[in-house]
Amino acid sequence: MNSRTLAELNQRDWATYTYNNGRGVLKMPFGEIPFRTEGSKLIITKNQRDWPFYKLESVDGARFNGTYVMSQSYGKIPSINFTTDGKFTDNGAIKVLCHDYIDCVNPATATGSGSYEVKNYSIHFNYNDGRKIKIAFPGNGYDKRNPSPSALQMSYNEDKLTKQ
Repeated sequence: MNSRTLAELNQRDWATYTYNNGRGVLKMPFGEIPFRTEGSKLIITKNQRDWPFYKLESVDGARFNGTYVMSQSYGKIPSINFTTDGKFTDNGAIKVLCHDYIDCVNPATATGSGSYEVKNYSIHFNYNDGRKIKIAFPGNGYDKRNPSPSALQMSYNEDKLTKQ
């Protein structure tokens, strides 16, 4: 991934920072945001309010089992089927999870199948046709011991997928 290209294309999403003795400043194109650390918490002060962040448990190696559906989108009910051996069949769910609403730039416009891997809070979908798509998966409420939860949350928007 060329992070420099992404930083130029999406300037609001990128920052530089300074940090010293538990305090720092994020320097964003639209302004500076102070932050600090307290133990294992990262606290960002925005709009005169402290916003604490906590370290998430790792979800590396997570596996899923079953068919999950989303709310109607693009005139159909998107779904995805997972197996615990790391395979998936996408029926429109990944198109929605990508949040690229312009079809010519959305790599998930076509459905398909392949293998998946969970690492670094992302699900890496490797389609049999060569496409590679990464979707955020912070693992909120997910327990690795249960590959078939009643719901999953995916994407930076924390979209809900419900087990069918």
